[in-house]
Amino acid sequence: MRRLFLLIEAAAIADLLVSFARLPPRVASHFMAGGAANAFMPRTDYLLLMLTVTVLVPTLIAGLSALVGGLPPQLIHLPHKAYWLAPERRDATRAELSRRGLQFGSLLALFLLYTHELVIAAHTVQPPRLPETAMLAGLVVFIALSVAWTLGLVLHFSRRR
Repeated sequence: MRRLFLLIEAAAIADLLVSFARLPPRVASHFMAGGAANAFMPRTDYLLLMLTVTVLVPTLIAGLSALVGGLPPQLIHLPHKAYWLAPERRDATRAELSRRGLQFGSLLALFLLYTHELVIAAHTVQPPRLPETAMLAGLVVFIALSVAWTLGLVLHFSRRR
């Protein structure tokens, strides 16, 4: 899972840097209902924001979830905590939390990259207009996968093996 996460993040960085030239000097950065742009920022600021959000936030999620298993037990909130943090299962629990953090970090990075591609598409017309149906579809998929991820996490740790 770690390799996939790193591959997604590398692809995100590459896509953001390569697509930089396709953006206008003033990038529409916020859109109203209906897709009309109502806020703009310089292209360089947009790139820095997207690099930060698309790379740093998913990396923090993945990294922090890997560290959770190393915290003192009183700081960890899991169902059946004594079972999952028992010495014979602690390493497996830590690995599972890390794997799930990498999963969610990957999901978030892909959604943010998808959103970036929609911002690029918004600039193919004047004035810029976000493809609302595509944005809504992407958001629905992201939310559905986030709910599935959350349920999977809760169900995994709710039962003892």
